[in-house]
Amino acid sequence: MGAALFAFCLLADLGAQASVASDGSAPELPGAPGFVPGILALQASGTSESRAGVAPLIPGFIPQSFVAEILIPRLALELRNPDLVFAAWYSPRIFWEYPNPSSLAGQLPNASAGSSQALAPAPASEPLILHTFGLALDARTSRSVRLTAAAGGSIGEPDYTTLPQVLGTGQATLPPVVELAAASGQAGVVATLSKRWQVSLAAQGSHWQWLDIPAGLAPGTVTSQTSASAEPAAAFRLTARDTLGFGTAVGWVSYSTGNGAFIVTPAATWKRHLDRDTDLNLRLGLTYAHLLGSLPPGALPVFGTSETQAVAPVGSAEIILRLARYDQIVFLGRAFAGVDFYFDPVLGTGQPRGSATAELTAVLVPSWTVSLRGDFATILEDVPFPPGGTPPDETAFSLTLAVRRRVTENFYAELGGKWANRGPTLDTPDFRFDQLQLWAYLSLIGTTRPIPRPALPRE
Repeated sequence: MGAALFAFCLLADLGAQASVASDGSAPELPGAPGFVPGILALQASGTSESRAGVAPLIPGFIPQSFVAEILIPRLALELRNPDLVFAAWYSPRIFWEYPNPSSLAGQLPNASAGSSQALAPAPASEPLILHTFGLALDARTSRSVRLTAAAGGSIGEPDYTTLPQVLGTGQATLPPVVELAAASGQAGVVATLSKRWQVSLAAQGSHWQWLDIPAGLAPGTVTSQTSASAEPAAAFRLTARDTLGFGTAVGWVSYSTGNGAFIVTPAATWKRHLDRDTDLNLRLGLTYAHLLGSLPPGALPVFGTSETQAVAPVGSAEIILRLARYDQIVFLGRAFAGVDFYFDPVLGTGQPRGSATAELTAVLVPSWTVSLRGDFATILEDVPFPPGGTPPDETAFSLTLAVRRRVTENFYAELGGKWANRGPTLDTPDFRFDQLQLWAYLSLIGTTRPIPRPALPRE
């Protein structure tokens, strides 16, 4: 695998030499006076990652020991000038694992109701390939107006550890899919009206689809979700340290079962710069959700009851700070806790969800970065399930550690590990986590674009 990575990076370097560049002296484009073409560059990278540890091979199955190898080539096209940055990229994720998930075919899953229809994956001789792609745009149409947009997606065969990245970091119940497609996008415009006032409009949408739906799937099983929302907002700079904001998000969500919901969430925000090293962000609001369509046979009640509407408070608190600095080492921290109204893309339910995140990063100039992150999420209300069935996974936590070393300007290595698990709601009788992940990894990354040295934050 190391030889493959070296060959890929060598070919990428040759491709990057064909990049086209122009400076400000280039002739203006017709119909676009003052436009600077900027720099058009082809960037490429390759990652080789080795893993070993314990994890389920398919959602709902008993965790077991495994070894895995991952190869991730990536090709990107970037356009940059003073007022515009655009990037588009494509990256296949090639995943080998032993034992192969197909060795579990015919066994019964032990965990969630969402995993009760386990499938037989691809033959053991074939790797799992997940094609991923994305684009991003950041443009200034004037000194006071900024446009941003980003979109991404994936299609193919994700392994167990990749499913939460496709469906959402806090997603607890994972579908036993072998092949799926997912896409999401967001766009926004921000206009500065004065030194104190700023208005914005943000929109986002997402979709996921189970591609290899088996015959005889249980009635009411969710095989796709589509959602979209838009949020106009305004912010007022009250003092040099305080900014107040208010916005209302309006959206809808739809499931393959034919039902969905209309959602309205007005919320107020307060951002305060406590001191040179600390920022505090608070948000408080209310979500109103109204059921759309009718509940199909076998599906879980959208709001956990037979009600056609739900109202719940939402809010969050976040603190970002520089903890300490010693010579060429700085410690950065972030803590977040909040409650939102979460529409589960797998179960097809809408429930209040609590979540928390804590991050600690140490930057050791000029070559080292060490980060530790913990995530936790759980549904705050019971989700009904069929009598005699197993409660679905509604609680998930993870703890990740990564140590990165910049070896050269085009090559770096990363060593780390992950501890994670899933289980039902915390008040479930005989509660237990049953989807243990505990594994370590080593990644080697080569890129045609010089990697910036770790730097200390500005004073």
